Amino acid sequence: MKARVLLSVLFFIPTFLISMSFVYPYPPIRSFRLSGLKPIISITALNFGLRKVGADILFIDLLQYYGTPEVPKGAKVHEHDDGHGHKHIHYEGEPEFGSGNYPLFYSYAREILFLDPYFKNAVLYSCGALAFNLNRIDQASALLKTAMLYSTDTQYYKMLAAIAAKNSKNRKDLANILYEIAIKPETPVIIKNSAAWANKQAGAFDRAADIYRLILETTKDEFYIKIAKKNLGIQ
Repeated sequence: MKARVLLSVLFFIPTFLISMSFVYPYPPIRSFRLSGLKPIISITALNFGLRKVGADILFIDLLQYYGTPEVPKGAKVHEHDDGHGHKHIHYEGEPEFGSGNYPLFYSYAREILFLDPYFKNAVLYSCGALAFNLNRIDQASALLKTAMLYSTDTQYYKMLAAIAAKNSKNRKDLANILYEIAIKPETPVIIKNSAAWANKQAGAFDRAADIYRLILETTKDEFYIKIAKKNLGIQ
């Protein structure tokens, strides 16, 4: 009997020490709050250990949501041909691409981050859109600081500095910081485009041109390719 007790104690002690040293690599379940966006996706991802898959699906949904123009009620429709057989539809009062309200954007981004706090592209894309397009600095900072609890990626720190610079209204500092972020190949094209625009506004035309050339080399998104070609004077 004593031998069994001794064996149990000897087994329990190292098990306890190992469990105490284990750090759970994801946000605790108690911090999860259903946003009502796609509850079945998040619940399934948690129950079956498919956090990354769930985050990928929600990120695709976020891209579709943010890529759909917010059309004012009763807006008149304007159609035109670009000369190449493609019809373009615009609405009266339609905001510029990337701007608008998009009230669910932060909820999407927060839920993606909860499922996969290591999803760097989703973090940079969301923070860039919130800070530089939607002017929701506090939400962008909160999202980025949460991501930085799980990753010390240098681009997060640079993005945070860029957000701070934007908030200070110092165009030159903002342009310099965004340039350093934009020249990284893995930086999302939305950030590259914002960086090019910021450098252009700050009078750093050579740097803006460098970024636009990088956009042409690294993206297949026709929207940003057209912007880059236009700014580089390429037909």
